[in-house]
Amino acid sequence: MRQDLLSRLALSVRNMDEEATKAAAREALSNQVNAITAINEGLLAGMKEAARLYEEGEYFVAESIWV
Repeated sequence: MRQDLLSRLALSVRNMDEEATKAAAREALSNQVNAITAINEGLLAGMKEAARLYEEGEYFVAESIWV
């Protein structure tokens, strides 16, 4: 369950879905996922994936500005 929550958090960040990110973060915290773990393994993982996609030309600056 914990890993599923962290994966969902990372995916929502990667997809630039603000509402899904908020919901996943709230759910992770309400399920006793440590906040630092949620940041490192959820939010940062999603940000790293978004950065990778940007470097590969999959994401563009205009899309990134809306995050």
